Amino acid sequence: MATTTETRPKQETESTAGVPKARPAWREKDLVAAIDVGTTKVCAVLAGRSPSGQLDVIAHSTVPSSGVRKGTVEEVADAEWAVRQAIEQVKQRSGFRVQSAFVGITGTHIAFENRRHTLDAVGEDGVVVGSDLEITDDEGTAEEGRRRLHAIRVSYSVDGREGIRDPLGMHVDRLDAETHVISGEAELIDRLTGAIESAGVTVDGLVLEPLASGLAVLSHDEMVRGALLVDIGGGTTDIVGYKGGRVCYTGVVPVGGWQFTNDIAVTFGTTYEEAEAAKLEYATTEFMTHIGESMPMRMAEGGELHVPVLDLCQLIRERAHELAQLVKTHLGEADLGDASEVSLVLTGGASSLPGMTSLMERQLGVRTRQGVPTFGGEAPDELKAPAHATGLGILMWADEEHKSGVRAARSSGKGRKRRDRRGLLPRLMGGVASLFGTRKRRS
Repeated sequence: MATTTETRPKQETESTAGVPKARPAWREKDLVAAIDVGTTKVCAVLAGRSPSGQLDVIAHSTVPSSGVRKGTVEEVADAEWAVRQAIEQVKQRSGFRVQSAFVGITGTHIAFENRRHTLDAVGEDGVVVGSDLEITDDEGTAEEGRRRLHAIRVSYSVDGREGIRDPLGMHVDRLDAETHVISGEAELIDRLTGAIESAGVTVDGLVLEPLASGLAVLSHDEMVRGALLVDIGGGTTDIVGYKGGRVCYTGVVPVGGWQFTNDIAVTFGTTYEEAEAAKLEYATTEFMTHIGESMPMRMAEGGELHVPVLDLCQLIRERAHELAQLVKTHLGEADLGDASEVSLVLTGGASSLPGMTSLMERQLGVRTRQGVPTFGGEAPDELKAPAHATGLGILMWADEEHKSGVRAARSSGKGRKRRDRRGLLPRLMGGVASLFGTRKRRS
């Protein structure tokens, strides 16, 4: 990786990231960083690859976000400042200076389109080989003013037979592919990358945040049977649908934890900070709780008001019902099949609101659970929480990128040009290229 280090001892004897107190000196190529720029927080995570190939978290930081609204950078200078604070804390805690990172992206400007495309270049003797399945520019070209983030194969049609997951090695006369193309507004993408680069960090790749979260919290079985990942962040709720082990749907709802808190601040005339504290201490979507209780709340104009906790919970419940109905619309659009087989998995910081999981299950009528990230390597306990699913997921995405490059290098034959296999994520995409907004090179 392009993340560089500063001179440091052979072994570290102090850790603030929950990893062993003694660990080997990491080499530059062993390091990978992830940055999650959210509406309410910026999270930076630095990890190192051990000799066995396992990623272990070295250090992480979380700082208040600035200049971001509903997942989109509005003020580049403010966002840059927040990113600088996050990476500076990582440097102080690890002794490493982050120079490059994979970066999460979200926002209401993200859109998707499923496209059908005939693959004319079928391999020799009509047998499908790996190079035939690479995604080309004409398959995922974004509209004017937009930029492609990912192009994901959904399924193939072989001589008219639909729903083929993997046509490698098959004899075909005609091969069609359905591709899920995810794009964003070029100007807004440039604002995000501009904030990162102005903070002195090179962007290794952009990762749609709910794809990263899905990698961290979903099981393979859920992806195969059908799952809707609902990542409730600070400013937006990001949605990804999976069926047959592949991504088939993406969407964004402009409601997140920020809106829940803002409702409290506006309704009761308090500050955002006071409203956030009240939400964290008292809010729940469950009925008939906190009956007769009241809470003191400082008013924005001064003074103090005693607010019935039941009133606050009713306000939160109404906003949660609204979010559930919006998610229900996306669940219908995703068309994941039999509701008895589909799983709804909630993650993100706002998914921890008490009662949210049971409310979603009641409203949508599908099996629902809260998704906690699983990480194969060592990581501190505080990162193994829904609020950090995206950060750990970005690291896992980057790790899949690395492993795919290693596999591609090993499989390239002598005398043949090595193809650009960047973005191969077999677990998430069934051997499909994810293009990080770049143009695919053809050898």
